[in-house]
Amino acid sequence: MTENAGVVLLVDDDKFAGRMAELNFENNGFQVVVAESGEAALDSLSRADFDVVIADMVMPGMSGLDLVRALRKTHAKHELPAIVLSGHSQPEKVIEAFEAGANDFVTKSNAFDLLVARAANQVSLKRAYAQSGDTPLQRGADALWSWNLKTDSVNYSARWAAALGLDKQALSDSPGEWLDRVHPDDAADLKAAIEMRRARKSGWLDVDFRIRHAKLGYRWAHVFGVALFGKDGAALRMLGSLSLWEPSARLDRLQDKLAALEEGLRALGQDAALGDDQRARLQSLLTVASELRAETGAEAGAP
Repeated sequence: MTENAGVVLLVDDDKFAGRMAELNFENNGFQVVVAESGEAALDSLSRADFDVVIADMVMPGMSGLDLVRALRKTHAKHELPAIVLSGHSQPEKVIEAFEAGANDFVTKSNAFDLLVARAANQVSLKRAYAQSGDTPLQRGADALWSWNLKTDSVNYSARWAAALGLDKQALSDSPGEWLDRVHPDDAADLKAAIEMRRARKSGWLDVDFRIRHAKLGYRWAHVFGVALFGKDGAALRMLGSLSLWEPSARLDRLQDKLAALEEGLRALGQDAALGDDQRARLQSLLTVASELRAETGAEAGAP
C-alpha cells in the first residue's frame, strides 16, 4: 500500500472488531475514522471527506443498510464507495446490500487482508474517476436483473435497459436480450461463468466483458450476480447487477487484479517446501504478470 492509501470511515458497534479492523487498515497506510453507529457515521460524513465507507450490516438504531441508503441520496457510488460487512453470506443478504447501494459485500469470517484489499480496490476506482473525469455509464446497483432459471425468463430493470440505450417496454424476458448483445470473443467466457455459478463451482458471478450498446457500440461491462438454490440443490434463480465502464476504469481494475496476482505469487514463493522446479515456474508466472501489468499501465497512460 502507498502512504496515502485513503481515508476510511469504519462503522461498527462492536468495539473489539472495529479496533482490529482499524489497526489492519492503519498498518496498510490508511487513515481511519471509527463510528459506532449509523447516526455517528452521518455526523462524521457531514464534517469530513472520506474515500470509502465500511459499515456493519446489523447495528442498533440505524443499520448499515439504512446508512448506505442515506448515503446514496447525496453521493453516487463512484463518488463515495460503500462496503457492507455481515456475519452472514446468504445470497439474500448480498442482494439486499447491493440493492441498498453498496459497492461491495464482505463477510466477517474472511481475513482482514481481504477487507483491506477490497477497500483499496474501491479507492483506486474512485480516484481513477476523479482524475480522468470518467464516470460509470450507469450505476450498477440500479441496473438490476433477475433470471428465473425454471422458466428461463429474465426481468430487466428500467435502469438496466437505460444503461444499454434500450427501451424497457420493448424488451422481452428472454436471456438473449442480454447474452446476444455480448461480444462474440467474450460470450463463451461469460456463459461458462454463468454455468459455474449454477453448478455451485464458483462463489459469485463476477465477470468483465464487452456488450453492445444501442447507440455507442461495444462497451466494457462488469456483471455481478448470485444464485438461489432449492432444497434439492438445483439453481432456481440468479440475481445481479450490470455496470458499464469507461476503458480507463477497466484498465485500473485489471491493474489491481494483476498487482494482487503478483503479490500472491511472491507469497507462494516464500514456501520453504517448494522445490527448485516449482520455484522456477512461479518465477515465470510472476514475470508474465509483471509484464502484463506494465503493458496495461502503459495503455492506461496512453493519450
